[in-house]
This record gives sequence, C-alpha cells and structure tokens, in this order.
Amino acid sequence: MSNIIAEFITCPKDKCPLDVLADMGKEVVGAWIFLHEDAVKKLAKSVDDDFYDDGYREMYWEETEKYPSTTIKLEELKKIKWNLIHMIDASDIAFKTIPEKPEKIFYIRMEGKE
Repeated sequence: MSNIIAEFITCPKDKCPLDVLADMGKEVVGAWIFLHEDAVKKLAKSVDDDFYDDGYREMYWEETEKYPSTTIKLEELKKIKWNLIHMIDASDIAFKTIPEKPEKIFYIRMEGKE
C-alpha cells in the first residue's frame, strides 16, 4: 500500500479557495480535496446558482472578465465540518473528478479559523 500525503492549506482571508486550487496547478490532480465549512461559506457569498440534493451541493459561477465559468460539486459532511469535492469544471483548475484511490489529500480552510 502506498503512502498518501495529507496537507492542510490555509486560504488567506482576501483570497477565494478556488483561486488557491488554481494556483496549485497539477498538484491537485489525483487528490481528494476537502473544503472546511468556512471555505464553503466564503464561496457561497459569490455564487450565481446553488443547488442541494440529498447531501450534495452544486455551486455555479458564470464567466467574468477575470474568471472562467465554474461548477463545483461537494459532498457535505456536516458532522465533521468538511466538504469533499467530487467534481470541478473550470478551465483554470486542473482537478476534474474525485479519484477512487487518492494519491494526496488536501484540507483547505480559511485563515483565522481553527
């Protein structure tokens, strides 16, 4: 069995968690990515469409001059305050779908949160 690398990443208050993922480039491919509920709340402040379905949440942002259109699908794990990303559709983020067996695990939370 291979060793899986787990890393906690703190997103600066003035930055979007999706920008952090974009900055990570191909490092996010083959990973499981968890967003803390505080990071999801930050995303929700700017979302254009937000859908819930049986423990899953899909968020959508329309294309702007600065950013491509983006869709993200999360599994809400409320008991542990983390959300597992299942899918991201954005031209500037290398992660696309959750792998069955991760090579890495990233936990992203907002600065100033425990």
